[in-house]
Amino acid sequence: MNVALYYFGGSGGFYALWHILLGTKFKCEFASKKLILENYETIKGSGWPKNLPENYAELTEDILKEMRLLNNLFFYQKYYKLLPKIYEIHWNINNIENWKKTEIWPLNEETKTSCYNNKLFFYCNPSIEDYTLHKNDFQILLYTDWDTQKQLAFFKKAHGFNHEDVDLNNYNTITYCKQKVDYKLENFLSADLVLKLQDIIKTSGQSLLEPLNYKIKQDNIDHNKFWLSLHNDYLKNLLTS
Repeated sequence: MNVALYYFGGSGGFYALWHILLGTKFKCEFASKKLILENYETIKGSGWPKNLPENYAELTEDILKEMRLLNNLFFYQKYYKLLPKIYEIHWNINNIENWKKTEIWPLNEETKTSCYNNKLFFYCNPSIEDYTLHKNDFQILLYTDWDTQKQLAFFKKAHGFNHEDVDLNNYNTITYCKQKVDYKLENFLSADLVLKLQDIIKTSGQSLLEPLNYKIKQDNIDHNKFWLSLHNDYLKNLLTS
């Protein structure tokens, strides 16, 4: 089984993604040139340059294809060894201004062609095409109430809300479960699992993992506490209420 996780900016997408990665066997490929550079000696093939150039355009198409194949195999073999390193880089947030700067994004196309048996796809601000693409996979829609999403979006300069022409105080909403939510959710409410961010937080991830037939681990409990600690008291109250 494969899983597709959908969310809109300011809803805790990476928080939920890492609960799944830490507590299950679902995997995805990551965009991290730093990790490739650190492990270049392990994955490089014959005919590759001695040192990986900063600009991949300098590499031939044959080398790029070979790099993708070997990198997939490398990540598969070393996945659980590398996962803590990816986590460390991604969540190295020492102040709010650096929130977006450390993000390591999953690569859906690379995940699709990887050799993983249980693939995890990740979509921020998804399109209808992104949704229908995974109609045969287990689809998860993550959401939160509009008040919380608005505050998180402002706090983290979330994708989709960091433009001057987006007025968070005059934003279209719909009513779902007796609460105002982002209007864009309307086209995705048929997902196999529609889950509110606060419900995941209250259960340290169990409400997210249980439908996937997993139980949370200590890593999930630690991740839950750490993620909450990154927020101010006002946001913590919204996230835990």
